[in-house]
Amino acid sequence: MSSTTDSVVLALTLYFLYRGWSQGLLRTLIGPIALLLGCVMAAIHYSQNHNIIMALAISIVAPIILNLLLSFVLAVWQKTVNADKPVSPVSRAWGAGLCALWGGINLLLLIVLMALIPINASWIESVRRDIFNSGTYSLIDRWAKHLIPKKSIDIRAVSQVLKDPGQIQRLQSSAEYKAVRDDKTIQTLLTDEEIMRDIQDKNFAKLLTNPKMQALMKDPELVRKILDMNVKIMEQKTRPDEDQK
Repeated sequence: MSSTTDSVVLALTLYFLYRGWSQGLLRTLIGPIALLLGCVMAAIHYSQNHNIIMALAISIVAPIILNLLLSFVLAVWQKTVNADKPVSPVSRAWGAGLCALWGGINLLLLIVLMALIPINASWIESVRRDIFNSGTYSLIDRWAKHLIPKKSIDIRAVSQVLKDPGQIQRLQSSAEYKAVRDDKTIQTLLTDEEIMRDIQDKNFAKLLTNPKMQALMKDPELVRKILDMNVKIMEQKTRPDEDQK
């Protein structure tokens, strides 16, 4: 293993396999089902009320409550109907595979979150360096077709660069900025009065539901261009200020 991240991933994968094997298929299904139902409830609430904060809260709290409820119902059912029947090898095998898949997906999402979260505490930086140097992150990057950046987005750095006229001028001359500026989808968005009004009003909830913005987020090539520009902004911030020489 080349990093602590890889060692942790291997250890947790073995744990997920053991946990799924010991629980069987039915108990292992509870987690994914609870999450799916919670997300459906959140989506329904958002479609009716357009309250993204409450929808997010439902997507977090509902799966936890549903998980506890379904676990209780299954335990009662097994005690009253199926108390003496052992878990079959087939159920154990399916449980092990599903638990490893389910736990692995959550683990990989957590790794990406830790790698890209815009927080610059010293302990986060050390964890982040280990993640970026791991074989696991390289594998995620290949699966994502290299859309995941190799550097986290520093919100403060981006904000400071965008407030500095000299930095903005240098950014505008970069290939990364020109690639975003010249993209046809971006040019279309910049001429859309409704989108520009929502941007000025900081109406992010409405922007997220706009079909044109949703199409933008589904365009992998454009997403890559935007991420490359963000990395360029952060590189400018960490580079000595050439404009003051």
